[in-house]
Amino acid sequence: MRLRGHVQTRKPMIQSTSIKSEHLNDFDAFFSRLDAGGRANVDRHLAACENDATRDHIRLWKRLAGFLAKLTPHSIRITGQRAIQFYIADGKYRLQLFALEDMRDGKLSLYAADAVDAALRAGILLPAPREDHATTYPLGEASDQYLKIESLSAATTTSAPEYYKHLLDWNRKAIRITMSTTASPAQVRVVESLCTLAAQR
Repeated sequence: MRLRGHVQTRKPMIQSTSIKSEHLNDFDAFFSRLDAGGRANVDRHLAACENDATRDHIRLWKRLAGFLAKLTPHSIRITGQRAIQFYIADGKYRLQLFALEDMRDGKLSLYAADAVDAALRAGILLPAPREDHATTYPLGEASDQYLKIESLSAATTTSAPEYYKHLLDWNRKAIRITMSTTASPAQVRVVESLCTLAAQR
């Protein structure tokens, strides 16, 4: 079943996933930028997600894909049904800023340029408890909720998949944010704030 290509399937999809209009518009803009192969991969991915017990997975994936595309106007690359790479312009070249990975295991992984220090200074994140090895950060807006954020570098990350290894080029550091497909609204807002800071940097 085509989830995006046919007009007649569009209204039921919007209603069942309860996607806010601004997020839906962002996803539509993202989808319109893809070539035919990319659109086919997205359709297949969404069809596979239909087997989930809830619609939270589709809702969150669409929201993040649309949001990251809005931050990266240069280009988008689809790696099968597994990941999406997002690029900004860097002179006459392009620079990868984000990757969104979905293994359909109940989690999404978002790779981004490292903006954790900026998020801590802004109060978006709170310092991680020492016993958590600085990977689990309380949220500034909801200190009883957390995000798992791992630091990545070329020196410490071996055999990185192609879809995020370029985030580590030129001695850059990146982060991997892991969230449940049922992430809370506060967690999603903080992830978006982190990505906005990464794009500004």
